[in-house]
Amino acid sequence: MRRLSVTDGRRLALGFIFFASACGGSGRPAANPAPQPAAISRGAAAANFVQVIPREADRRVDVVVGGKPFTSYIFPTSLKKPTLYPLRSAAGTVVTRGFPLEPRAGERV
Repeated sequence: MRRLSVTDGRRLALGFIFFASACGGSGRPAANPAPQPAAISRGAAAANFVQVIPREADRRVDVVVGGKPFTSYIFPTSLKKPTLYPLRSAAGTVVTRGFPLEPRAGERV
């Protein structure tokens, strides 16, 4: 059995992000995908795209959904393993705790 390296972990996480976006968030591919309309308005098309932006200098990969930040896959040297942080809801609310990266007042440690 081969051990996974950090690079393999990045590939796995990005593969998961692409798989999840292809599944429409359901976790499994659609058996019969819904037919796409011939013309989509510019606003509707803008809300349905995913961008993965590598930022090697910052040791992170940003994930943007519909033009809004969704999460960042970070792999700083200060952490033992790479992680997705912060994770945001569709409304933009951060749903992950801040500890240990950005501790917040009143947060349990």
